[in-house]
Amino acid sequence: MTQHGKVSDYNETTGTGFIAPEKGGGPLPFTWADLQDKAQLPKQNDRYGYDTQSDHDGEICAVNLKKA
Repeated sequence: MTQHGKVSDYNETTGTGFIAPEKGGGPLPFTWADLQDKAQLPKQNDRYGYDTQSDHDGEICAVNLKKA
């Protein structure tokens, strides 16, 4: 199920960032590879729809990010 949130931080150098879920909870990490549209880099407060999944360490991450 798609959730929504706003980018709280994105580092263009490392290609990593965090998105704050609209329904509450801590910020979720994401990477440039998780973006559906790689032509436009995310900026702080951009709203995205996303799915979640566990990474190899069991941490919940945002994936399949699409600008909303």
